[in-house]
Amino acid sequence: MKISLCWPDCNASRFSEDGAGEQVDGFWCECDADEAGHLMTRIPISRKRLPEPERAFDQRDNPDAPLCYFFLVARDLSFAEAFDWHYPFHHGWNAYSPFRKLPQHYWADRLEDLQGITVPDDLRTQHE
Repeated sequence: MKISLCWPDCNASRFSEDGAGEQVDGFWCECDADEAGHLMTRIPISRKRLPEPERAFDQRDNPDAPLCYFFLVARDLSFAEAFDWHYPFHHGWNAYSPFRKLPQHYWADRLEDLQGITVPDDLRTQHE
């Protein structure tokens, strides 16, 4: 799974059914079908519908690019939410998207690998 964006200190309550939750780093994960299936068996997904797989943002014009599923996943694995590919860039944020580009792309084989990703302090202060 590819991780290139983060939502520092995401308020987990917006993704929990009971409205409870603490602030935790969220990571934007691009997953192939196998990775998405594994993720959904490990973490409850609150959306009723999994969006159709799509090409990643940087591969939109490449018809041979693999199709991906996109998730916002909490560092502590307390939540995961499936979204369309454009969620971090969508106009609904009115130029205030909480997503930040990580200094490098990460490739995670396991969900637990998210715990080892460091979010630089300067990315945390950009969304305050």
